[in-house]
Amino acid sequence: MSKTNPTVSDETELTHLLIEIKNILRESIQSVSRIKDALEKFGLNVIDRLGAFQSQFEELQKEVKKIEALEVSIRGLRFTTKETLEKLIERVLELEKIVKSKPSVEGIIVQEAEEPKTPVRETQLVYVKQEANKSATENILRNLAKAVSEQMPAGNLITKIAETRDTLMSWTPHHPVFYEMHEWIQRIKHLPRNKPIPPEDANKLIKDIDNWITRIIKE
Repeated sequence: MSKTNPTVSDETELTHLLIEIKNILRESIQSVSRIKDALEKFGLNVIDRLGAFQSQFEELQKEVKKIEALEVSIRGLRFTTKETLEKLIERVLELEKIVKSKPSVEGIIVQEAEEPKTPVRETQLVYVKQEANKSATENILRNLAKAVSEQMPAGNLITKIAETRDTLMSWTPHHPVFYEMHEWIQRIKHLPRNKPIPPEDANKLIKDIDNWITRIIKE
């Protein structure tokens, strides 16, 4: 069989075709990489999130390597027989078919990447709830201080402190402030129930309440 060297146009056409296929593959790989980076920012396990798509990502990388090998062959076409050239063309067309038949990697995986929005929304909701609790904490303690300053009878004040403590414990289960509130309840129990607590005790309790507000809200 006689050898027929390919023309320059053959080499140029093949090279352009390979470049086009390689660019498509690389775009797919870049899409997956961008999504991986996005998932990692949310602290997610990338492999678990991508699941079966991980193997597709690796397959795309292999296809790029095959194309790069073909590029090397094409650059040496002047030493190639027509038969070998035809095989190269078949291989390039085969690769082109593989690329065009592949589902959009980005289109599929973006659905997976959208899921981290839920944890983000949940984090925002938790933050809003925490801020609301801080505001409510301050209000309920300010009301307690107001009751003290308005000389609420000791018996009613004991109930008020206990209710305030129980409400705050539903938001912040463990805090040293609750023990201090309990101490005040025990202290007031020894005072006449139908009279306001002594001024010096009232002033001390109001200062303690201000201190509780600062300590609870900062944590």
